Amino acid sequence: MKCNHCTREEALDILAWDYDIDHGDKEKGAMTAEQKKMVRSLTKADKSPEKRTVKRERKVDENKAEIFAWVRDMLAEHADIENLACKNEGEISFMRAGE
Repeated sequence: MKCNHCTREEALDILAWDYDIDHGDKEKGAMTAEQKKMVRSLTKADKSPEKRTVKRERKVDENKAEIFAWVRDMLAEHADIENLACKNEGEISFMRAGE
């Protein structure tokens, strides 16, 4: 009450007013068209994350790339593999011979 420079009765009246507005009292919570437009502009977010068009450049994980290169080399050396390919450091595709 000291911070708001009002008496106890005024503070209780403000709280009751806010409570009524929050619980749907249309007369107390009525806004003009200009006020509604201002509220809408202040609460509107820029863009949702789904609509952003900025693409980040993907960082290559060197450790993971090294491990997948080792796995690819081991498969090529010790297994009967055809069409062995690494699309990125997280995906290896291959076909076994005859399947």
